[in-house]
Amino acid sequence: DLKAEYGPSVMDLRKMIQDKYSLEVGARDRWPTYVSHEEDCKLRKSKWDEKYGKFDDKKSLRVVMWDMTNIPACAFSDPNMNRITYSVYYAMNCFKGGVFVQLCGWMGTAPLWTGAVSDTDYNKRAGYIKEQ
Repeated sequence: DLKAEYGPSVMDLRKMIQDKYSLEVGARDRWPTYVSHEEDCKLRKSKWDEKYGKFDDKKSLRVVMWDMTNIPACAFSDPNMNRITYSVYYAMNCFKGGVFVQLCGWMGTAPLWTGAVSDTDYNKRAGYIKEQ
């Protein structure tokens, strides 16, 4: 029990936790989603230059590979929640999210959606293709 151990009131403890959380989220949100084409070319292994070109080459490509992943969820007592979280592909209730990696090793995620959404629908509606 933090109050018994350290003495601050519950309201002060909640404020400290909220302030720390806000600081962490603010720091995370300042990082870019993707590395620039120049950074990707400079940081990736040279074997990729043969296939996708060097940064100085006008035809070089900035590759971002996307895939879907699932996070298992419990079976819900609400039938509607069961319906929208059930994935036929994974044969379970889950949430799905996009994950990406660039050739230099930079990785990231896209928001979670309910498991019933198809990968095609997710890719069309998530908006990360336009964001790149």
